[in-house]
Amino acid sequence: MRLLLTITALLAAAPGCAAQLVSPRPATVMFSNSGSFVVKVNREPWLRGVAGAATPGWKQSCAQSDASTTAATKQADDRWLFTGTLAPEAAPGAAWMSYNQSLTAIGDTLQIGWKFRLARDIELDLLYVSLALPAKRFAGKTLRFDRHDVVLPERPASATQRPITGRPQRLVIDSGTLGSIAIRFDKAQVVWVEDLRASGGSDFELRVLLATGELKAGDQYGLSLQLELAERPELLVGGNGREFQNDTAKWTRFDLRDTAALPLAAEPEKRALTDASTLLHAPAGKFGVLQTKDGHFVWPNGARQRFWGVRLAPAVAPAKDRADAVAARIAQFGINLIRWTAGSLPPDNDALDRFDHFVAALARRGVYSHFALPTPPSANPAVSMPLIAERLAGFAERSADAWLLRRNSATGKRCVDDPSLAIVQITTDTPMFQRAPSREPAASDIAVGFYRRLYAHLRKIGVKCPIITDDSAPSPADLSALVSAGDAIGVGGSWDTLRTDGFIENKAMVSSDGGYLPRFAAASVAHKPLLITRVAHSQWNEHRAETPLLLAAHAALQDWDGIVWDNYSNDPATSGQFPVAARVFLGGLASPSRLNTHVLRNDAAAAQFTPPAWLTFISRWRNALPNITAPPPDIVIATGAGATPKDAPPSKPIRLAQKAGDNPAALQRRWVDAARKLRAPLGWEEDARREFAADNGQCAWDQDHGQFIVSTPACCAAVGFIGGRNIPLRDVNLDVGSPRFAAVSLTSLDGHPIAASRRLLLTAVARCENTGQRWFENLSGSLKMLGAKTGTWLEPVSATVTLRNPRAFKLFALNPAGQRALELPASRAADDASFAVHGESMYYELVSEGGFRLWPFGK
Repeated sequence: MRLLLTITALLAAAPGCAAQLVSPRPATVMFSNSGSFVVKVNREPWLRGVAGAATPGWKQSCAQSDASTTAATKQADDRWLFTGTLAPEAAPGAAWMSYNQSLTAIGDTLQIGWKFRLARDIELDLLYVSLALPAKRFAGKTLRFDRHDVVLPERPASATQRPITGRPQRLVIDSGTLGSIAIRFDKAQVVWVEDLRASGGSDFELRVLLATGELKAGDQYGLSLQLELAERPELLVGGNGREFQNDTAKWTRFDLRDTAALPLAAEPEKRALTDASTLLHAPAGKFGVLQTKDGHFVWPNGARQRFWGVRLAPAVAPAKDRADAVAARIAQFGINLIRWTAGSLPPDNDALDRFDHFVAALARRGVYSHFALPTPPSANPAVSMPLIAERLAGFAERSADAWLLRRNSATGKRCVDDPSLAIVQITTDTPMFQRAPSREPAASDIAVGFYRRLYAHLRKIGVKCPIITDDSAPSPADLSALVSAGDAIGVGGSWDTLRTDGFIENKAMVSSDGGYLPRFAAASVAHKPLLITRVAHSQWNEHRAETPLLLAAHAALQDWDGIVWDNYSNDPATSGQFPVAARVFLGGLASPSRLNTHVLRNDAAAAQFTPPAWLTFISRWRNALPNITAPPPDIVIATGAGATPKDAPPSKPIRLAQKAGDNPAALQRRWVDAARKLRAPLGWEEDARREFAADNGQCAWDQDHGQFIVSTPACCAAVGFIGGRNIPLRDVNLDVGSPRFAAVSLTSLDGHPIAASRRLLLTAVARCENTGQRWFENLSGSLKMLGAKTGTWLEPVSATVTLRNPRAFKLFALNPAGQRALELPASRAADDASFAVHGESMYYELVSEGGFRLWPFGK
């Protein structure tokens, strides 16, 4: 049996497999120790291959595993041999069969051969070789079985739909601009293609059947596969990887400043175009002490308050003579809250003095304080006993007294008396009393007792602002008990955090399952404010530019009350987008969804139901707990056996029953039916898919293609894998040429819709690196940052923006301070204005030629 796989692509020549410092090649073939392989084009998977087997009913399955395989043996410069076993995952020592796999490189051709030998008699559903085709690249492409054409679906197939099957002698897969994959067989061969997206995967899997049925010990089966490449690719074999640097020769130097020189009373006309400080009201505390009402933060006059914040430690406060300048720069990013995470021991007197002056400088700019008390040093689930809880409570009370009752050396006020103190948090990311739902039923009582004691102590010493208990995700079975112990809900989350070995996965959240966004929604409660206290997105992830606009628009859709980023930096990919993201969230450029969905929970059922990602991108989601009165929702989902709790909120919403183990697609169909009865303009079909539009028409998430769209009257944006796409939005058309991944936004700055605006801010950002940044990529594609020098560089984004606005505009590239640096050409056709940018900056100003005064939006 012979399998011929021809891959036509633009591949560059590369040296051998030794790890070395090089610029990444357009194509790389990487083999693990086991012989499983991946073909990458521009550092993204294009084709993956692995052998596997499964017993009847797929009760046990196995695949090539590095753990059960010897390292690759280099037999010659152009030949490697892999030896190993296929063993069940549950019992890796009980091998079903052994195999030899060879890799031979002949010029531009790679030949891969498998020889399997059964170790014992066994019945198998199948022994196969699997080729995975990423859906992001192949969805919508044509698959030809001999003369019969089949289009791989754009959207996930139903879980009950049969895979594409056949016995072809020739099979061709169109892969678009990369050419085609042609597979030839010596004779008709059983193959099938299955869409794995319906079951949570992200690939089309093409399987070639080698054997099935009752197999005998000693039986042998073989398969050869040939990859014909346009040019010799970079080839990495065995347990190594490669150290490399991205080619940044054409990237743009762009260093954001950490200070601002503008005086506090600067006139609006003199402010930088990227200055979002007008979203803040100064000084902090001018409206009194923050309160909670109807599930939100409010001021005594009833006005809503949202927060866009960052985390800092008191010990990193700048020198007193720089405090005003740093505070001004923080305010220019649109930041109106600092979450102070104090250590268990107060810093020295000099550090406290710097901290006091910095807090005062921030307050003058309209930046509030969110003070997180030191976390008890022994706080972990292993010590959740009444005696230990008593000791920890005493520690927390003493820490609260030390920090909150001291006087600020710059203002003379105690912390508890300062109206710029907006929030106090008792513990941080500490599931002290977390438990499995079916174990230790008294744990929630201990937790509630601990937090109620601390809550009472904080009120006793004079804390007047809202209090949050903790921001770790509680056991769902404890949710209703813990909610009662605080004034607001705090929750944090992370994406692609640094592993213990120093690597990150480098995956994009926009093409995943929604990352931490559904988990944030799972913590929301109908009658309490929700503050996202910790957004920890990996600072080395090359897709991190997706986060600010995605999170700001999603939080606005969900009508949450605040977002706090886990660190403050001068990273253009994240902080550089804050002036736009803050306008979206704080300035109200994006609106809450029209429909409000409540989940009626009881402690027995709550642990088995979390919000599906698709619903949090469409409708507001809140938990409705027993014994709590909340505003009536539009749609209710009852968990458990479908019974509604006796003291559920009185209302007449559409009610849906959801039982543990129900097919998520079934709930989606029922919810869509209910939404249509309420005349919600969803704009998408009932069948299961992974492209979702918000019910207010302002956001859309295409999970399969990894794209997120914001389209509001005053802000339009596209985030994700948008390179090579023409994206029509409200009054704007974005034609993004390169790179493949980017974040592009256009925002009105004068309070008018884009179609009538005289001044707009265009942002375009993709990857961002420091000078000489060195990477190491292992064979699984994970990355480790090895080192870099000072200086920030931006990958250029080439895009054409067509604006449906009758005015004549000029286009300027702005410097990192938001000031004009270079005028760029602009063109007009009929009533449209067209602008092309090619990475001159990440900020661009579009200004009409008529004279006017600039009044920044949000004031």
